[in-house]
Amino acid sequence: MRGVPPVDRLQAEDILSVKIPCTSLAETDCSRPSCAGKNATGFAALRNFPAPMCFHEAIFSFTFGLCNVGRKTLMKHVSSPDKTSQRDKKLDRAIGHLNPASNAKARTGKREPVETVLGFESSRASAHTAVPHDNRLTTMLESMSDAFYMLDCEWRFIYVNKKAEHILQRPRSELLNKVIWDEFEAAAGSVFEIEYRRAMRENRAISFEAYYAPLGKWGELRVSPSAEGLAVYFTDISERRRREDALRASEERFNIVMKATADAIWDWDAQSNETWWNENIELLSGCPREEIGTGMEWWLDRIHPEDRQRVIDRVRSTLEGSTEHWTDEYRFARRNGSYAFILDRGYVLRDLDGNVFRAVGSMTDLSERKLAEIERDRLSKERKLLLESTGEGIWGINSHGLCTFINRAAAQMLGFEPQEVLGKNMHELVHYRHTDGSTYPAEDCSIYRAYRSGKGSYETDEVFWRRDGTSFPVEYTSYPILDEGHIMGSVVTFRDITERKAAESRIQHLAFYDSLTQLPNRRFLMERLSHALTRSRRNSSGGALLFMDLDNYKTLNDTFGHDKGDLLLQHVAGRLLLCVRASDTVARLGGDEFVILLEDLSPVPSEAASHAQLAGEKILAALKAPCALGPVQYFGSASMGIALFERQGESPNEVLRRADLAMYRAKGEGRNTLRFFDPEMQAALMAKTTLEADLRLALQDEQLVLHYQPQVDSTGRVTGAETLVRWQHPARGTIPPAEFIPLAEETGLIRPLGRWVLECACRRLAMWGRQEETAHLTLAVNVSASQLHCSDFVEDVLRTLEDTGANPHRLKIELTETLLVDDVEGTIQKMAALKAKGVGFSLDDFGTGYSSLAYLKRLPLDQLKIDRSFVSDALNDHNAAVIVNAIILLGRSLGLDVIAEGVETEAHHHFLAENGCQFYQGYFFSRPLVVEQFEALAHTRLQQGFCSNA
Repeated sequence: MRGVPPVDRLQAEDILSVKIPCTSLAETDCSRPSCAGKNATGFAALRNFPAPMCFHEAIFSFTFGLCNVGRKTLMKHVSSPDKTSQRDKKLDRAIGHLNPASNAKARTGKREPVETVLGFESSRASAHTAVPHDNRLTTMLESMSDAFYMLDCEWRFIYVNKKAEHILQRPRSELLNKVIWDEFEAAAGSVFEIEYRRAMRENRAISFEAYYAPLGKWGELRVSPSAEGLAVYFTDISERRRREDALRASEERFNIVMKATADAIWDWDAQSNETWWNENIELLSGCPREEIGTGMEWWLDRIHPEDRQRVIDRVRSTLEGSTEHWTDEYRFARRNGSYAFILDRGYVLRDLDGNVFRAVGSMTDLSERKLAEIERDRLSKERKLLLESTGEGIWGINSHGLCTFINRAAAQMLGFEPQEVLGKNMHELVHYRHTDGSTYPAEDCSIYRAYRSGKGSYETDEVFWRRDGTSFPVEYTSYPILDEGHIMGSVVTFRDITERKAAESRIQHLAFYDSLTQLPNRRFLMERLSHALTRSRRNSSGGALLFMDLDNYKTLNDTFGHDKGDLLLQHVAGRLLLCVRASDTVARLGGDEFVILLEDLSPVPSEAASHAQLAGEKILAALKAPCALGPVQYFGSASMGIALFERQGESPNEVLRRADLAMYRAKGEGRNTLRFFDPEMQAALMAKTTLEADLRLALQDEQLVLHYQPQVDSTGRVTGAETLVRWQHPARGTIPPAEFIPLAEETGLIRPLGRWVLECACRRLAMWGRQEETAHLTLAVNVSASQLHCSDFVEDVLRTLEDTGANPHRLKIELTETLLVDDVEGTIQKMAALKAKGVGFSLDDFGTGYSSLAYLKRLPLDQLKIDRSFVSDALNDHNAAVIVNAIILLGRSLGLDVIAEGVETEAHHHFLAENGCQFYQGYFFSRPLVVEQFEALAHTRLQQGFCSNA
């Protein structure tokens, strides 16, 4: 391919040099308005364009100047440039003239093979002549740096260049002949479709910018219509938009900074000699904006005459030199005649030749600080010889305890400036609390006793309090100040003894902490354990001691050396601290033995044991992670024994011994495990753990089954059932819900269990709905708190209904009153959402839980269920009977159905019926049944007393 210039330098003459044989154009059916328009505007108009012209405009005009023959030929070449030689052979075989029938097919948009649709009167040579020119145009289109594609009048892609493939992230082979709104659904109905259609409707070129979310790009689009369709030129402007957004954000930050700072900000333009000030200059100078103006003269005139020349010289030196920063302090006249002390800092900007074109800076008002410095200097000079000649802190107080002088050393140690302390009550300022934080009465203070008694005092270990609320240990002396025998006050000399106390603390640390791991040692542990046992007895709280020994530690020492063993102990100490609470104690007894003391556990032994087991398992898991001991990657484990605080009066040594024995039991049973000292507790925990594991398997292995307890109306007709889950354990047989439901709640298995029950119930409803005799039946499903409060509860229920095909009007969700305690508003919203889809709600165990009438009237309920405890007592307990009657009347008043559960006898049924109860559930009618038994029963019209012995 010869001489194709780069896209950004293509001119109109480059386009005009791509010629299509005149015979091909002339012989096209130009009687069509579209062809006539393109012939008139395609070549003839193109040759009249001024040169140089926009390459993309030329492409648009040239492309849609082609009629059917030219466009079809062009599209064939453009869509598959690598198959030019094959098309040459096809053109050689092209026959005849372009007949009207072929043109008719072209006008209808029906695509035929080139050999059938296209005909050429030109010779075989003419066809060969057109191909190179088409290829050159193709090369131009393909080499464009931006996206270009064309659509026909039916919105189908008829050309896509390489850049468009890249930006649209689709190969042209997938797009050609496809409708754009089908391939890019997000564009349908958006600004893209609106503008494309407007361009076609108004028959004019349109430019616009838009964001296409699926591609994450901003584009600038130029759309050019013709009778054949649209040519679209797409420029990716995402980066430009990001820069514009960043610029806006930068300007917003600048404006915020301008408002937040107390400094007067200035900006000087060297070319215009004008200065911009922010609004703080008005506060600093007291001058209105119109008086300040934009010139530098106003600023120079307000500088103190003694400072002005120095400031001018420093500024000039900066401007004429090569530095970029200058800083100066000077006095600046306010409008009221006073002077402000100013810290002025400037930054100079230079062009490439080093010439200053701009300077920016800020003026900070230092007046308060300068005045304070002047006052400090005055006091300092007066007492310099006396107060600054020592590194110890010194202050004096009068007979009222107010400070009359203080040296810098004292002020620094106390965190004050000297002038802040003068005239203040020193006891209330720095000596008001003891070391433990308790109040220090002034009458007990040795400093005050000195001037009251006239005798000096010396204290070796007290604390003074700094300004920031922290304390530091001091030793001090206090002596009275006498004037002709009269006590005028006292002088205090003190020194900070922090370092001495730190040395004492280090000694204490060595006595109570392990030097290798920095953990408490045995001595410290036994003291803490003794206190913990006392607190446990006093507060009736639980506790546990975890005794841990590293497995195979001796082998590590013998193999890699004691330095690696010490390093492992340090790593273990760090991991132990990460696994426990801040209130727990981790200690090293010696060697590879560690003890963890857990305090403030539940007074219920089983709960305390569960907590201790979780803590122990967490520690063992942490210790199994690999540990880098220099070049050695060590994988270790540990054995642990746990002893709970059990008996009154047990000694720390007894608890430690029981934990030690349990640890050896763990080692004897295979290491890398934990054991409780109490065999019964160990057995209970193992049983619970086994049951949890079995329950997980039960959910997978379909060991759970649903039973259905019928619900009947006043005529004895079965209206539905409550679903009750049963566990058929392969080894233990039937496990009652009271045993595994609480475990499921505790372990989080209640959610998958609840989903399983809901899905089974919905599938059963769908099956019943397909049979006329069971289509009326409803199913009540109990929902747990963790299910209800899950964010996707509503979606989960609706998805299950949709997947199973169950009628939502036959599903009834039973909620207990206790579920309403947490997040009542959220519960109401979820109920309303499901209610809108037809799902019903029954309030289970009504009267035993929350029972708030304020919320009851807002809940979208269908039914109240009287708790079995009221039903069973109603015949013998007047209060229970009154409550039952009240619930029935309340339900009737609110328009709710009322069902009683636990109806065990005919007397129960008779009492409830007399009081207006509508629906019943209980052993008097039927016990829970498997599905086959329930369906058989549902066909029978139950009579009073039927199945009472079932």
